[in-house]
This record gives sequence, structure tokens and C-alpha cells, in this order.
Amino acid sequence: MKGYWYSRPRMTVRLKTVLCGLLLGVCLSCGQETRPPDSPAVPESFTFFEVGANTPLTDGLRSDLRGKLGKESISGRNVMNLEINYSGFLREHFPDLDILNRELNGSGGIRVEHDTVTLMYRHMSKQVTPFDFVELIFDANTRKPLVIRIRAGRDEVDILDTLKDRYGEPKAIAWGDGGARAYSWDKNGDVLILSAAPNPVGRREFSISMYYVNSIKAMAKREKAARRQERQGEDSVVKDAFSKVFQGLPHAVLSPSAGPAVTGSRGVITI
Repeated sequence: MKGYWYSRPRMTVRLKTVLCGLLLGVCLSCGQETRPPDSPAVPESFTFFEVGANTPLTDGLRSDLRGKLGKESISGRNVMNLEINYSGFLREHFPDLDILNRELNGSGGIRVEHDTVTLMYRHMSKQVTPFDFVELIFDANTRKPLVIRIRAGRDEVDILDTLKDRYGEPKAIAWGDGGARAYSWDKNGDVLILSAAPNPVGRREFSISMYYVNSIKAMAKREKAARRQERQGEDSVVKDAFSKVFQGLPHAVLSPSAGPAVTGSRGVITI
């Protein structure tokens, strides 16, 4: 491949070692954790910082990530938008992800929150990691990762070569102006997308999105079943409200032949 990717200086051995360690870690630190009983294993696919498709979110994992990425901010029950690069990118290039994204977010601009836990890292030491931003979204029910987002702005970090070494040749997509590119890998149903595009000042930035599709679909299916059960409960209440005789009022009040009724200090009085 010719062009920007190969015109840059090669990264240092130390930096490449750090990058490989971050992107290609194997799930070791959480191997002794007990998986929740309602969380069957999904196929393994992509890993980042020892977080893989079946790595549960635990206090131990948070401590490990804090040691590598710094202090995190944490939030729960968030909207989960899978869209990247620009509105409609997934629809044009990844229709299956777009369908899943619309299933997660509904229609009509309604805010849909999901039972998730999000860890976000913004203030990372540049001597330790080449990344500028890291976000990991976990299913709060199964504690498995759903989405991992990473941003890096260093030109000398050849992320593309590192991912090629690990996952093979990607599918390449050209989009936008200024030579923007996206590279994608599919493994056991999960999807990894590397995007490279110039920012407003012309500096090329990189973003990685790891979609653990198997776990996202499992969460969406569980939420759909919960909504169906909730609707059935609401339907039952409505049927009960209109099918049972209202109890407690005198028969004269309910009888069509009775005159109008007024409420006095001692109850219902027919006049």
C-alpha cells in the first residue's frame, strides 16, 4: 500500500512494544473471576489492554486499567450510539451495524438508555500510552464489554501495521475529503474499525472502534424481552380496568334509571 501510511518515520522499538502490549493483550488478569451464571461465553475476537469478549468488569480490572491509563470517570445507564465518523457512515458501509444501532436507539429522537457501565480515560501519561482517549462500555448485567473506543493523534504510531500483524489484511474504505480512510476486521461476528482522517487543522487523527456484536445483540435481545413483558403487564392492567364492575358505589349510582348523584358529607346521595 502506498501513500500516507508508509511515508511516515517508523516508530521506535520501545513505542511499538508499548502499542503491541496495549492492543494485543490476552485476558489474564481477570481469569480467576467467576463469570455470572447468566453470562454464557461468547466467541473470542479482539482484545485491548487484556480486555477481550469474555473479560468481566471487576474491581481488579478497574484497578489494572487505572494503573495503565490513569484515573477513570465512570457512569451508568447511558445512551449507546454506535455511529462513527459522520451520520450515515454505518448505513453506507456497515449496514448490519447500522440495523443494530437503530435497534438500540429507537426512532423519533427518543432517548433510549441502556443498563451499561462506562469507563472513560482522558488524562493519560504520554510516556506510558500513545492514546489520547479511551472509553470502555460494559453490559451491567453480564459485565462483558460491548464497545471499546480509542483515539490517538500521534503520526509516528503505526496502528495499522500493528493491527495487520495481529488480525490480517483489512477491508479498506475511502470516505470524506483529504484522504480519509477506514480499515475494518471481522472476527467471529465482532467488528473492529480503524478510522484515519485529518482534523480541522490538518493533523491526521486515528480512532479505533471495537464492537463486540455478539454481546450487543444479547443485550438487545434481553432488553426487547423485558419490554415485551412490561407491555404485557400494562395490557393486563388496561383489560382489568375496563372489564370489571367498579366496586363500592351504591347500585343507584350505577343504574341508568337513577337520577343524577351528588356527593354529600355522608357519601353518595341520589336526587
